[in-house]
Amino acid sequence: MQFMTASRAEAETAFIVAKNNEGAELIPGTVCEFTITATDADQGSLVEKVDVAVNATTGIAAPVAGVVESTIATADYGRLQVYGPATVRASAALATGRLAVATSAGVAPTG
Repeated sequence: MQFMTASRAEAETAFIVAKNNEGAELIPGTVCEFTITATDADQGSLVEKVDVAVNATTGIAAPVAGVVESTIATADYGRLQVYGPATVRASAALATGRLAVATSAGVAPTG
């Protein structure tokens, strides 16, 4: 885990290193979930974009890993932000009664 130095000018953030298991590159702002795997060495390491349905009352059911900081190529390692303010890709078509984050192709990043 990597923690950024806190200062009065910037909010504190924290990151983890994860391996892209999506089958395509992961772009900045994509919300990722941990890949469920029976391989012990891959537990807590492999991630993919959230593709579990978002429920209006319970939110995301997937084990959320974090938000992609910069593009992660297929089968490569990169950083996911796990703490602090982040820009995520969100869809205006998502109508839920509680705060939720999700990702979808063709949606512009929003703050």
